[in-house]
Amino acid sequence: NDKAKWLKRAQDDTTEYMLYAVIFGTTDEKGEPLFDIGDKPKLRNHADPDVVSRIATFVLHLDKVTEEEREKNS
Repeated sequence: NDKAKWLKRAQDDTTEYMLYAVIFGTTDEKGEPLFDIGDKPKLRNHADPDVVSRIATFVLHLDKVTEEEREKNS
């Protein structure tokens, strides 16, 4: 569900999709968001693109694993 929102918001732009995955899909150990939408320009312009890509891939993979586990338990 979240991935669909991020993709729609990104308007099929892969870079934007990855940024949204990082912004909305990462939390600290207490579940608090690490980033907000105001961090998007900094992530886009100043963060290493490979790091953003690795974090986004991790977030998106975790979401996929969770979906698969839910389907198995249904």
